[in-house]
Parts: sequence; structure tokens; C-alpha cells
Amino acid sequence: MEPVFSDFSGSKAHFRFSKARSKRILRVLSLFKELKGCCLLDAGCGYGFVSRELARKCGEVTGVDTNRRAIDFAKRAAREKGVKNCSFLNENAERLSFGGNSFDIVVSYQVLEHVGNQKRYLKELKRVLKEDGVLYIATPNRFYPIEPHYKIPFLALMPSFLANIFVRARGVKEYDIKLLSRKKLAQLLMETGFQFEDFTGKIVRDPEKFCARKDFGLKMKFLKHFYFFPFRCFVPGFIFVCRK
Repeated sequence: MEPVFSDFSGSKAHFRFSKARSKRILRVLSLFKELKGCCLLDAGCGYGFVSRELARKCGEVTGVDTNRRAIDFAKRAAREKGVKNCSFLNENAERLSFGGNSFDIVVSYQVLEHVGNQKRYLKELKRVLKEDGVLYIATPNRFYPIEPHYKIPFLALMPSFLANIFVRARGVKEYDIKLLSRKKLAQLLMETGFQFEDFTGKIVRDPEKFCARKDFGLKMKFLKHFYFFPFRCFVPGFIFVCRK
């Protein structure tokens, strides 16, 4: 059988980045939870690169995503690579099929900005998280100068009509990504009833410990020395660790 990498343009690059980012996720989570034997939900798993890496350290990993093609890819890749403790479901994370208190850990990696109803999504993650569980959220910063999806400067800050003009030039109907500021993310988490810690600063100040140096390169070296107000408003993204 031809490798599944042939099905997805850029998948090898995605795999390399996902491996580094998975190490960071695991390093952060290990400070809050025993990973061995834990049940983890990857809520918005995409093609499953991160899910498979997380499964190396966790007991059971379940990835969900609305993209059927991505889920089919993830299933085949896990099967080819012999990852038996990782399963994938094609479903909407705003309406999960799992019962309450099902998971020790929930990971939302670069997903929140893509969901239709962010508050409903967070409430659903809280519902399936165990009482002593941990939610890991990573999402891009609305105020970072370069919009991460289209690489267009200040795209997220433009009025909708103007942002749509720019993305239509790229063949996209409208700009529907909802990036958040740190203040808005914290507000959403409070409204959803989470207790949370902004872990971004700790990672920026100690990139070696949290496997972030290679991921961000020179960008991380700059941030390490300038992570204070007002410069911290312009970090590429945020990492929050949350509890019920």
C-alpha cells in the first residue's frame, strides 16, 4: 500500500512541526497530570499528527474533527504506523457524543479560532472533562502582526469587508477565522466556568524546558528578553492550562 503521506500535500512538514509541538504539550501537561494511563481527547485533531504523538505517552487518545477526509487520513496513518491506542471520530466538538466526565485531559490545539460557537465549544470540553481533569488550549493571538493562516499583516484586525477582499484574492469566499486577544480568551474561559493559568510566559522564558526553541527560532530569542507589557501583547499565540 502506498504511504498515506501521498494523500496530503505538506504532510511531512506538518508531521515534523507536530512532533515538536506535541513534546511541548506533553511537557506542560506532565506538570499537572500523570500521563501514563490517562484518557485524552484531541478536540479538533485535523489529520491526527499531534494525536498520534500524544498517544506515545498517554493511555488512550481519541481525536475528533468535522473534516471527514482528515479523519480518514488519521485512521489510516494510525493503522499503518501501528498506533493502537489512538482512535478517530468524525464529529463536531461543539456537540460531542461522549458522556460527561469522560476524559482526564482535553487538548485544543489551534482549534478555538475555527469553531462556529466558541463558548459552546468550551462548555462541551468542560462537560466531558473529569472533575480533576486538565484542559490545554493553544490559540493564535489576534494582535500578532502577521495573521498565521494567510500570512497577511493585520488581517485579523481589519473590518470584515476589507479582510474578505484580501482572502478572496487567495480564492477564499470570506475570512471566517475568529482570532482572540489574551483578554478575550480569558473572558471566555471565565464565562465558561474554568479556572485557568496563562502558561505562555513560562514557555517564552524557558523555551528549552518546554521544547519551544526550534519551533520559534529567532522569534523566541526576541520574546524571551521582551516578554513584558506592552510587548507581550504581540506574542504569536497563547497557551492556557485550565481546570473545572
